[in-house]
Amino acid sequence: MNYCSILPELTEIWPESYVVGGFLRERWFGKISSDLDLVVPSGAIQGVEKLAKKLRRPWFVLDQDRDIARLVLASGDTLDIARFAGNNLNSDLWQRDLSFNAMACPLIPEVFDLQISLSELPLIDPGLGLADLQKARIKGLSADNFVADPLRLLRAFRFAAQYGFELESETQAWIRLHGSLLKLSASERILQELDKFLIGGHSEFALNQMIETEFIRYLFIELNNYSDEQWKKRVVHWKTIRNVLSDIQTHFEPSQPLRDYFETVLSAERTRQQVLLLSSLFWDEPLERWENFSNRIRLGTKDSEYGKKLVLNWTGFCTQLSYLENPLKRFRFYQEHGVLLPALVFRAFVAKRLSQEQAQFLLCEYFQENHPIAHPVPFINGNDVCKELALKPGPQIGRLLSLALEAQVEKKIQSKQDALDFIASQLLANDSQ
Repeated sequence: MNYCSILPELTEIWPESYVVGGFLRERWFGKISSDLDLVVPSGAIQGVEKLAKKLRRPWFVLDQDRDIARLVLASGDTLDIARFAGNNLNSDLWQRDLSFNAMACPLIPEVFDLQISLSELPLIDPGLGLADLQKARIKGLSADNFVADPLRLLRAFRFAAQYGFELESETQAWIRLHGSLLKLSASERILQELDKFLIGGHSEFALNQMIETEFIRYLFIELNNYSDEQWKKRVVHWKTIRNVLSDIQTHFEPSQPLRDYFETVLSAERTRQQVLLLSSLFWDEPLERWENFSNRIRLGTKDSEYGKKLVLNWTGFCTQLSYLENPLKRFRFYQEHGVLLPALVFRAFVAKRLSQEQAQFLLCEYFQENHPIAHPVPFINGNDVCKELALKPGPQIGRLLSLALEAQVEKKIQSKQDALDFIASQLLANDSQ
């Protein structure tokens, strides 16, 4: 979105307005965010309503009491406008969470020009956030701000996962002191931050900082029995999983089907890859720990079930790996694990229970449409059986079709007529008994 195109309208409604928050932070990384946050002295909701009518765009109130509203632009970008939190801009900025989120800049065209560096803009920067960006450092503004909204404790680690920044020492001390307050935050808000954490490119680095500050015990209270050394081993495993996921083409060929599989959304824009990573912390643990965790943070039903099956099916899956040379047993293996199979194969590869060659063999069969063992196309269906053999529909038909499909996998039958003859022979055998 070219925000400059609506600058005249914005400055007409709010002669004094400031760009704040994530827009300026992302600008440091050479990005123009699709979300623009402005703060104004007063009249945020009233002004957004007026602007929406002029631009003929939808808008809605985010917080009536705090005078915050959102305008949705034609590009899909959003413009959030809020009244100062406090009596003035300085008061507003000092109430924010982290120094690099407490910068402001007057709403001028230059703020949208990436040719002009952030340091060249007329920043209002009471917490020295620009210096912290330059030093790759995450610094809280005050302990009281964390206490006022304990979710900010988790946000600090989310930014560590996103940018690979290290928490400043005093901020670490505040987190150690107040980490237990996270339980006061709404589950939905915790989950939103976790989702952002999971897609961060430096999540294992952030997890190690959680261990150092003991915050990990408040985020994953179901795993409080872990020692720091056990947590560090989990993080090493997490890193291995992430490295393989980010470099799938090196390990599996063709890699695109597996990449597409993990990028599939389960619910609320949360992918299989994100749930795989999250559930990996609970692998080899009693199932109820994952269930308690997913219930506590209100993980979506599909996400929770996917993670649950990754934990629950693992032992049986590993037991079956020793006899997969048999086509019939391999067919039953594919049938039993269904859509979960690629994730279990991936987990077995990471855990060195399957070699690269073995994992690739199983994945190639699984992802091949109409594969004669992984996804055989039956020669006949229930209608064929009822019509040709004069049988009535019922559970018996399903059992007979299953037997015929297994015989097809074993190449005992190779045509529709073979399948009908096979079922007829099964009926005769049953009658003779």
